[in-house]
Amino acid sequence: MSLPTSGPFTGRLVTIQLGEPWDLGQALGWQPLVARILGVKQDEAGGVLLLQLEQPFVAEETLCEYFIARPRHEGVGIDGLLAGSAIHCALTRIPPDRLSAADPFDLGWWRGGIACIGELVP
Repeated sequence: MSLPTSGPFTGRLVTIQLGEPWDLGQALGWQPLVARILGVKQDEAGGVLLLQLEQPFVAEETLCEYFIARPRHEGVGIDGLLAGSAIHCALTRIPPDRLSAADPFDLGWWRGGIACIGELVP
């Protein structure tokens, strides 16, 4: 799968307001994180976004630049961002080499690491 180069989401900026984990939010001073949407995958669960932080950070000795974001609440999808709604999401950090994977949205390989919960704000 290659990432789409155009579409209603691609290239848009969103703000991430972290909620959990507490220690990560505190370490980052609870400052909002700005991210660019690099790709989107629509699915029956509401869709998934691939995000790139404008200002990556280091946590647990790991560079955090790319995240997969999935809505946390049933019946809520990523399309709400286009309507101007904030979306409560699970965010999972992925390494840069996952961008060239056959399906960069697939987290089946993930067994732990940097993950958080936050709100995506258009």
